[in-house]
Amino acid sequence: MSKEGNVWKVIFASSAGTLIEWYDFYIFGSLATIISAQFFPKGNETVALLSTLATFATGFVVRPFGALFFGRIGDVVGRKYAFLATLLIMGAATASIGLLPSYSRIGIFAPLGLLLLRLVQGLALGGEYGGAATYVAEHAPDKKRGFYTSFIQTTATLGLFVSIGVILIYDSFANPKNRRVVLIALFGATAGQGVVWYTGQFYALYYLQTVLKIPFVTSNKIVAVALLCATPFFVVFGALSDHIGRKKIIMTGFLLAVVFYYPIYRAMVVVSNWNPGFPNVAPVNPDVFTLTVLVFLQVFFVTMVYGPIAAFLVELFPTKIRYTSMSVPYHIGNGVFGGLVPFMGTALVASTGSIYAGLIYPITIAFISLVVGTWLITDKSHGAKLWDEGDA
Repeated sequence: MSKEGNVWKVIFASSAGTLIEWYDFYIFGSLATIISAQFFPKGNETVALLSTLATFATGFVVRPFGALFFGRIGDVVGRKYAFLATLLIMGAATASIGLLPSYSRIGIFAPLGLLLLRLVQGLALGGEYGGAATYVAEHAPDKKRGFYTSFIQTTATLGLFVSIGVILIYDSFANPKNRRVVLIALFGATAGQGVVWYTGQFYALYYLQTVLKIPFVTSNKIVAVALLCATPFFVVFGALSDHIGRKKIIMTGFLLAVVFYYPIYRAMVVVSNWNPGFPNVAPVNPDVFTLTVLVFLQVFFVTMVYGPIAAFLVELFPTKIRYTSMSVPYHIGNGVFGGLVPFMGTALVASTGSIYAGLIYPITIAFISLVVGTWLITDKSHGAKLWDEGDA
């Protein structure tokens, strides 16, 4: 294998290890308010938090000593061994913090143990960066050293991001009741909403251009007009949900998508004058008006499932975990289930040879959300209070 080909393995291994180390290092700071309550005397929350942050800072102070100690090991014994040693020490220290008894159980030994383990974390991190950077640089081609070593620089930020993400998800998922509601929100609402959104606003355009061979400008005009005409209905259905309930509107949108997607796309084929005998030839005199109406109907379904969704999700969760709990299913539903619509549609059409096979995926997901949402979700839109008892 060439030097440039081998360097990617080195980058991946070094970056993954460095990411883990930064995650372990930053998870302490991300949990500062929780740690302060567990490892310091109760009675003065400010003093406890300041003590925790001071302990957090010690990890930074000792990093130069870790750099000297592990740097020497790396120069004498080898870069890889020093790097692996820092990774193991960091992991052991972080795990030990998680197992450390609280102040209420062992008294002063709790903050002292926390301080000692934080110092160990700092020493390990101090030895990690030089090892990772040197290891990658020495394996990188001379003229691309800056490019390859720059990947190491992303790991600190990503480590902080992962630590925060893990904490936010655990707020949402630690309680079995909360976990159940998050999963119901995903499979009973946002997954279906995501596929309806991407089908009506992206797959329809893709279908016009790549399957029906409608000219580029014409297809974009069709979708633009449909979007313009349908957009006010986001507000209409949002407002209507205040009166008749959000669940009814969203579930009706799923039902309409499940029932009418196939007939709509068959009608699109007919009015486009697409000739299956010449699938790569642009159709002659397609019925642009009817195509616009058919795309409008798909976007109309989007407005039904999407218009009320924000209020719907906010009302599902208690105040203390609301931000995370509504965000996680929303972005999984849209980013994963919805984002896969173009790919899955194309793959199904290619594998089956049927121009309608791409609809199997959104219809299936919308149907699942229709069943789960109808069966398991309770509509809380009528007089629901957003603030729990005791919240400011």
